[in-house]
Amino acid sequence: MQIALCDDQAEDLKQLTYLIGTQHFTTAFSSGEALLVSMEEFHERYDLYLLDIFMEGISGLELARQIRRLDPDALLCFVSTSDDFYREAYNLYIFQYLVKPISQTQIHDLLQRAQMQIQLQRQQQIVLETRGKSVVVPYHKLIFVTSRGHTLLFQCQNKVMYSIREKLSVFGDDYDTPDGSCIRDYIYVVDLAKAHVIAMDRILNNKQKEKVEVFNIGTGKGVSVLELINTFEKATGVKLNYQIVGRRAGDIEKVWANPDFANKELGWKAEANLEDTLRSAWNWQLKLRERGIQ
Repeated sequence: MQIALCDDQAEDLKQLTYLIGTQHFTTAFSSGEALLVSMEEFHERYDLYLLDIFMEGISGLELARQIRRLDPDALLCFVSTSDDFYREAYNLYIFQYLVKPISQTQIHDLLQRAQMQIQLQRQQQIVLETRGKSVVVPYHKLIFVTSRGHTLLFQCQNKVMYSIREKLSVFGDDYDTPDGSCIRDYIYVVDLAKAHVIAMDRILNNKQKEKVEVFNIGTGKGVSVLELINTFEKATGVKLNYQIVGRRAGDIEKVWANPDFANKELGWKAEANLEDTLRSAWNWQLKLRERGIQ
């Protein structure tokens, strides 16, 4: 599980992290404001939130209200030195209320119950892939589903509608390429990041040979769209639903990077092959689905 801990007492945060152990991924926040920043600006979501009530700045009660606004189905747990706030906790649909000091048994029982609840929630929701994002929609918020052409429309409560394509479209299979589809250069994001780190180090340490240097970053190998699809299916075991459609205006037939200068000057080279790149991207997408990130 992804667990957020929020307490302005460093020792209490440390103790909670220790009791939870390493089987779950925990993120500790020393203030409610910091937790809200992670949710509002970085769109982070957690399976379980453990909140202290008495904190400087925003209180645990107000923090819980804000989390409810951003993540209505979140599992919230108060961890407090006082049991005076049960009524307020009830109104906020708190999953559990623990009074400090917390024992290992209490944490174990909490995590076990939370996992069971999360599993139940996931059995009652659908994950939609739309416009490059994963959107989790609970069944009770889904009003109806209809089809328009090759697009599925999901009408939800509050007049919210999501659309997803039934099929991927491959634009053209009559180009002058081995399989007729366009050719591009696909690079693993980690390899790309490493190139940027090396380039920044070159600037910071005054290793530049010119005031402005230009490096092409890529694998140097062209891959067709159909080859990309076939490699994805091989790497992940997932069969893609796609169709061949007409050419798209403005598409270039063949284009890929020549990274020779970057290889020589930066001592950098793309290391990941296409199969590993696609497998990593798919695993990351699955992890986002598990976390319900939209």
